[in-house]
Amino acid sequence: MKRFVLFILCLLIVSCQTVDREDSLTIRYVQLPILYHYMIQTSPDALSLQKRYNELKAQLDVPSVSDAERKDLAVKLQSIADQMDKQKKIFLMDIQQAIATVAKRKGYQIVLGGGDTVVYAKDGYDITSEVLKELAALRLQKSPAAR
Repeated sequence: MKRFVLFILCLLIVSCQTVDREDSLTIRYVQLPILYHYMIQTSPDALSLQKRYNELKAQLDVPSVSDAERKDLAVKLQSIADQMDKQKKIFLMDIQQAIATVAKRKGYQIVLGGGDTVVYAKDGYDITSEVLKELAALRLQKSPAAR
């Protein structure tokens, strides 16, 4: 009887360890501000919009600008801001696609948006560099020269 109970206990221990290995989560994080900065810096359109926005904003701060010119500048600034928002949404979709590709390739179940929100992470859990490589490859696929 003791052998039977010991045998059952051993089976339970082994089966619990097997379940733990199969159900364990693989969690990583990315530094989203770095990825977003990369997208802006590698997009001529985004850099151009940002430059134009800054120029118009500087003109708006000049005291000698008339009210009519201020209104015109405000309309132009709003138009550029709208274009920048559209671009940001496209960038975020590309970032999500790159994160999903890396996560699937590496078998990660959860990827957190890190940046300033990850309080602690063991070395090796940051996959930002891998996602940057994926974003670069995605950029090449979407570039007109690649088509």
